[in-house]
Amino acid sequence: MPHPVPFHLSAGGRSLFCLHYAPDPAAVRGALLYIPPFAEEMNKSRRMAAMQARAFAESGWHVLQLDLTGCGDSWGDFGDAGWEIWLDDIASARRWIRDNTSGPVWLWGLRLGAVLACASLERHPEPGAGLLFWQPVTSGSQHLQQFLRIKLAGERVGSQREGASTKALLENLRAGKPVEVAGYDLQPQLALPMAAASLQVPPAVSQIRWFEVSPYADAGLSLGSQRVVDSWKDRVSIDTAVIQGASFWQTQEIEEVSALVTATTRAFFV
Repeated sequence: MPHPVPFHLSAGGRSLFCLHYAPDPAAVRGALLYIPPFAEEMNKSRRMAAMQARAFAESGWHVLQLDLTGCGDSWGDFGDAGWEIWLDDIASARRWIRDNTSGPVWLWGLRLGAVLACASLERHPEPGAGLLFWQPVTSGSQHLQQFLRIKLAGERVGSQREGASTKALLENLRAGKPVEVAGYDLQPQLALPMAAASLQVPPAVSQIRWFEVSPYADAGLSLGSQRVVDSWKDRVSIDTAVIQGASFWQTQEIEEVSALVTATTRAFFV
């Protein structure tokens, strides 16, 4: 079983924690950069990301797992994070992959990581690059509002009086004021660009492999996802699949969806 090699990558003077899963040098097929989801979803997803990274390495793929600024074991606190900073982090990780691996490069984004992957390739196109999506967020604005509702729910539990609305919290952010949500210090430099972002097909992408998870057998893509796929299918080749399993990025207990790992790995032998 491949064991990850930890190291720190420098990005604009920041130290980013990375894990590199390396395949057998005689059987290298390419490389993937894992871009994690937002806030607590990142922690809930670590086991699944590690399972998939090992499976990829066993199949001939380099995998670089990146902790973005202010997250995990990288430099800074969450309050130091910003959308532009995160895009710079991803650019540094992509340079490391180009310098240290060979073969085609894929960006693997989970949840908000999918939006960041597209934004990175929009800013710095990479001809022939591929995108792997796990349960991608399609609207940064909607995702931010869902996150802010965590704060509102906590306030209502702790107090009988009516709390602020998501609109009021967004107004605070637009006024340059941070908002604390479940222990995360959310700064305007992260929240406002996130609210303006959405899943957009970047130039020069060769293929997209899009996976979602549902508790129901024979489920289809979510309506929002299907709309995006329908609008992209004339511009890029997209393969989609829905795997039965738990929403591991948000469950209370850490969950594994081994069928997702199996299906994803199989897709990279096509």
